[in-house]
Amino acid sequence: MYVVIGYWGAGWVHGQRGEYSAAVAALEAARRAAEPFAGFIPFLSVMSEATLGSVMLEGAFPREAALNYHKHALALSSSPVGGMSNGSAWADMGWCALNLGNLDLAHKLFEGALTYPSFFRLVMRPRNLLGLAELAKLRGDFETAQKRIDEARALAEEKAMRPFQAIIALADGKLQAARGLHERALELFADAETRAAALQMRPTILEAQLAAASSFTALGRTADAERKYAQAHALTNEIAALIADDGMRQAYLEQGSLRLEMPASVRVNLF
Repeated sequence: MYVVIGYWGAGWVHGQRGEYSAAVAALEAARRAAEPFAGFIPFLSVMSEATLGSVMLEGAFPREAALNYHKHALALSSSPVGGMSNGSAWADMGWCALNLGNLDLAHKLFEGALTYPSFFRLVMRPRNLLGLAELAKLRGDFETAQKRIDEARALAEEKAMRPFQAIIALADGKLQAARGLHERALELFADAETRAAALQMRPTILEAQLAAASSFTALGRTADAERKYAQAHALTNEIAALIADDGMRQAYLEQGSLRLEMPASVRVNLF
């Protein structure tokens, strides 16, 4: 069991750092190590496959395989023993569902993860609160979104959860941008980038750079937006260089190119 958890932990850290090949390798090792225990300790398979599927989707690895891992993990998580890692697994699958537009499932998973008696219920509570905040933001319920973010921040600061502090600042910045408060959003994006840089959390840094570029554009600060897009382009290439497989690396770059597309108001001759 501890071997599985060790591999899973390594995979989670690699994923937060944008080291997708290393993350997938560690999580595949966790999944294989969990297989002999699937009949009586299924939560080991649930936690491994849920995070593996999420990392694969984020890193532009084969989508069908990633979704199959999530489908299998979700089925296993419905039993009392299979659900012992739901605080983490449902966070992974909740964000996947949200990004795929299945908002009802995302809400069910985030809410369930906050209360289901599992090992990771408290550790992953900020992630699930941020998921509910994102859903509230999409509904236009900014007050509820802010309440969820503030709750996540209070816990992350109290327990010194440094990775979540960066992600929370990013989420708060996106909420302020949605409210049209772009100056405040930029302060939060800068805070998120600084916190994430200290931990080499490349995907969070990238998200903060892209969000800042959008806010700069909204404020008419074209040169600043251009600078942030250039930084995001360079970081996308840095993350891609860490992907061992040529095909997967190209897939990641193609996925990233869509997010790096600048609006017409920003010059497009950077690259």
